[in-house]
This record gives sequence, C-alpha cells and structure tokens, in this order.
Amino acid sequence: LLNNLSIVTRIGNLFAPILKGEVFDVIVSNPTSLPSLPDEEHDEYTRQNIDAGADGRKYIDPVITQAPEYLSKAGYLLIQHSNFANIEKTLDMLDKVGFKVDQTNYEFPIGKTSRQRISYFLENLPANCHPFQRDGNWYQRIAVFIAQAPK
Repeated sequence: LLNNLSIVTRIGNLFAPILKGEVFDVIVSNPTSLPSLPDEEHDEYTRQNIDAGADGRKYIDPVITQAPEYLSKAGYLLIQHSNFANIEKTLDMLDKVGFKVDQTNYEFPIGKTSRQRISYFLENLPANCHPFQRDGNWYQRIAVFIAQAPK
C-alpha cells in the first residue's frame, strides 16, 4: 500500500498478463520504439528489447488501440517514446481513439544503437523522425503522453 492505495502491477507482452474484465486507473507503458533496419541481424536481446519494426511502432500502436479496454472510466494511459517512432502520429492516434492528451517533450543524447542507425534514420524516416545535432552531438526528442481515457 502506498498512501492507502492498492498498487497492482503486471509485466509482460502488452496486455497478455491482464485478466478478462480487469480494468486499471493507470497504465504505464515504456514501449520499445527504435526502428529496425530491414536486413540487420540481431541477437535475442536486441530483437526483444530494442527493435520495434521498420517505423518503430510495433508496440506503440497496439498499446494505444487496446488500452481503453483496460482503463477505468477516469483512467489514464502514460506512454513515452522518441521522435524516431513519430511523435505526431502518436498524438493523432490518441486523439482518434478518443483520449484527452497532455504532452511534454524532452531532448536527450541518442544511445549507442541509435548512433549506429543514424544514416538509416536520415535516409528512410520522415523528417520529423530524424535525430538532430546540437553542439556536435546527436539528439532525440522524447515525448511523454498523459492520456485520459475516452469517455
């Protein structure tokens, strides 16, 4: 108990660990959202924890479309990802599903795997999904969405 609140957690592949009929006041998701290179070979860790399909949305889209089924009427979905997976598309999807959304953006240096994929990102992703340079370093924009459940 925290502040006399019961906290229940589930860890697993998207919504698989949730029982039929269960609803939550808050769902927090930090999905893998790094676009995958089409012909690149990866070890098991990279495949499961880093790569998220050609556009980086392999896990983001199902979280957004399925979350309303598991949220209470006053519930919230908290989800974050980098601009590599198209922040604008997430905002549009959340709106179309009926969420009321607050969004905050942060800028962070990109990590090792992203640095290895800069050329791919610049050549294959829409401009709003590109890494950007500042002071000689590569950065990404991270968006945090606080989305109130559809009424």
